[in-house]
Amino acid sequence: MTRIEETMIHEAPIELRPPWVRQNRRLLNIAAALAACGGLIAVATGVFFVVGDHPFYRDGGFSEEINMTRTEAEALNPLIVEWTMHVSDQVGTMSAAWGLFVIGLAWFGLRQGQRSAWIMLWVGGLPALLSASFSEYIMFGHMDEGSLLSTAVLVLFMAGMIAPAPLFLRARVGVRARTPDTASPEA
Repeated sequence: MTRIEETMIHEAPIELRPPWVRQNRRLLNIAAALAACGGLIAVATGVFFVVGDHPFYRDGGFSEEINMTRTEAEALNPLIVEWTMHVSDQVGTMSAAWGLFVIGLAWFGLRQGQRSAWIMLWVGGLPALLSASFSEYIMFGHMDEGSLLSTAVLVLFMAGMIAPAPLFLRARVGVRARTPDTASPEA
């Protein structure tokens, strides 16, 4: 066995995570689970938009804002129903994709204590959730079930993001602790 192999066997493994991640593992797991639950609800909502017949209610009405049945819409212009179904599919696909984005970043980044994942969840998550939660109220003056569900997701997401905030705000990025073998020769 060579000297290098002997050294590799007897040395302790290198710890890649900062010590504060190990010390706060439970908090990071809870925060990641809350954010991932919000993502899971977004995926389920997206699947509903794609699979369900969302633009037209079961009784044939379009929505509360537009008092028109599917038959009336098709009589007016056959492309209206196809277009609304297409938009519904697009909204559902984007919702599911956003949910998978949040789940992935929360589980594989936030849970591991990666500050960049925490920042990307804020940048990519908060504007989308604020828009989904309150845009219908701002435009039409009321909130339907989808907006209320988005608000519930917003609450879960915010709880998962605010809980570890002190850890990420005080963590120093890109600073390695000096050990005897990494210390500069001038020191």
